[in-house]
Amino acid sequence: MRPLLAVLPLLALSLAVAQSDEDPAQPLRECGGTAALGLPAGVQPGLYRGTLAGKTILLQLLASRPSQAESDPADRYAYGVHGIDITLNRGRSAAGGLLLAEFKRDYPKLNATGCFELTGAAGKLSGSWRAPGSQKRYPVIFSPVKLAAEPLSLPATPGLLALRARDPFMFLKLNHPWKAAGSAVTEPLSQVSYPRVAGGSAALNAALQDQQLSLAAQLLDCISLDLAFTGHADGGADANSNDQLNFTDAKLTLKSAQLLSVYNSSYLYCGGAHPNFVGEGRTYDLSSGQVVPLAGKPSSIWPALTPAALQKLYLARYPRTGDAECKDAVRMNDTPDADSFQLYLTRSGLTLAPAFLPHVDTACGEEVTLPYADLRAYAAANGRYFRDLYPR
Repeated sequence: MRPLLAVLPLLALSLAVAQSDEDPAQPLRECGGTAALGLPAGVQPGLYRGTLAGKTILLQLLASRPSQAESDPADRYAYGVHGIDITLNRGRSAAGGLLLAEFKRDYPKLNATGCFELTGAAGKLSGSWRAPGSQKRYPVIFSPVKLAAEPLSLPATPGLLALRARDPFMFLKLNHPWKAAGSAVTEPLSQVSYPRVAGGSAALNAALQDQQLSLAAQLLDCISLDLAFTGHADGGADANSNDQLNFTDAKLTLKSAQLLSVYNSSYLYCGGAHPNFVGEGRTYDLSSGQVVPLAGKPSSIWPALTPAALQKLYLARYPRTGDAECKDAVRMNDTPDADSFQLYLTRSGLTLAPAFLPHVDTACGEEVTLPYADLRAYAAANGRYFRDLYPR
């Protein structure tokens, strides 16, 4: 249940080690060219938009590449209909233009699956895409994207503006109208849904959009890593299996007079040996949209509910019918910290979702709900939200 942003660097490191025997020039040779790290004359780095076989695509060319190792940032493109990054290795065509080769892994081989041959003029890129060994060429023309002039298709929240500055490529993929249905909004590419509050404050719904934006971006990044590592956007799952990989589910667990609590869970396969389960609980102030700390902090609802107290209460309510090995696994958290549990509110009480278990023991992570009455002694009686949960 670690945040995905903490998981991705570990995955990138494992991928780099596993792929050290690969030859990044191989797909470029299969496309009829050679490897080269720089850009040819007339080709400028940046973001481009164009069409390929009638479908809109986004292209990102880096200013420089220190190497074409998997661990280094790469040129990439994505179809607007699915938003999944396709990694490109860079080189020169036989004619001296820019050659970009996409590929599929058959470790240690990198087999080319597509070849862009491009030249630059007047800021634009023109050329073709073809499959290796095929004589059929699809014409492409890329125009530079002027990011500052790109209209916003979503409310201008802090998270959206920060994403535009930090990761313009992801911003362009997610900056489109999202689908509202009932009390939730769905981002179409990732299919991540997140609640909204009708008539809620602008600050609250901005915070909800920004959390959904983060979840959608993380999921698309994970699927892109999965594609780069396995050659599939589903971890290579059996088509006849009912297992669904790479999805995020968010549920509204409590709405009171002042608070809104949401728990999102993600099942993610980003490449590597195992999938990851990532969970996160967030409780928002309905007026300000600020995240409200629930336990262990001076300004929280239950400041006396320390990590050690949470662990003790969790063990006391852990299902007695649980497997003996699971009980041993949850007892191993003998030095609990603030990240040991994800917390969220429900009608019944405060729910603890364990975040301390290693991957092999994830199935032991039973959620436990502590009734509000049992937690009254830990609460700040003069706190802002006390009467919300303890009306009498």
